Amino acid sequence: GVGGIAKSLAKGLVDQGSEIVYKANVTGIIIEQGKAVGVRLADGREFFAKTIISNATRWDTFGWFQIQI
Repeated sequence: GVGGIAKSLAKGLVDQGSEIVYKANVTGIIIEQGKAVGVRLADGREFFAKTIISNATRWDTFGWFQIQI
């Protein structure tokens, strides 16, 4: 099922040297030269990486908005 896919993905990422931080509240995306290079957590920690992957919803990432037609 879906849980098995997520577990396999997480295992593959960790096996390749990635670090997964669970239940981490991201308060900011660190941008350099127009590219995301890291994240800042609510507890003040910062993580930098060549690739940043987020599991946040689109609403948490971009905020709620309404399109005017």
